[in-house]
Amino acid sequence: HDHRTHLKAAIDWLCNRESLKRDGLSSGWTFAAGWQETSAASTGMVIETLIAAARYLDQPELKQEAARLADGLVDAARREDFELADAGAVLQGLLAGHTQLGQAACLDAAHALSLKMAQQLSNRADQWGLHAAASLWPMTRTGQLAGDSHLLEAVETKLHAMLGQQTPSGWLQ
Repeated sequence: HDHRTHLKAAIDWLCNRESLKRDGLSSGWTFAAGWQETSAASTGMVIETLIAAARYLDQPELKQEAARLADGLVDAARREDFELADAGAVLQGLLAGHTQLGQAACLDAAHALSLKMAQQLSNRADQWGLHAAASLWPMTRTGQLAGDSHLLEAVETKLHAMLGQQTPSGWLQ
């Protein structure tokens, strides 16, 4: 089949009533247990995908679903503390909600989460790791959109510290 057919099938699978619950997207599926609990990180990752698919597949209901998920992600960002591994994906979803759906609450939630993440990262002087690196871009974008020069400076400081741990081959220690 062509790419459009495959994309539509994948989106249909993601939007399955069992995987796309009221409070977000399932974190996965197994033969043993079926659909797993919802995950803010999974939800954040799929928002941008649904927005793009809505345009490409000419299915505006996907954009509405993305907006609903972004609303839920705002609530999750306000009430939960995320592991660094998940926070970058949550930020990506919130930024898509703000920039592509025009939801101002998404920027507020992204900004608050970025500030928490900056504090988490400042307390981790030993290993920065891939998850921290993946979080720095959405934190930077949040700082730009929110006009927060202090957040941008904090991210820049963390980026320089991370680059100082880079090996000659380019890997991060």
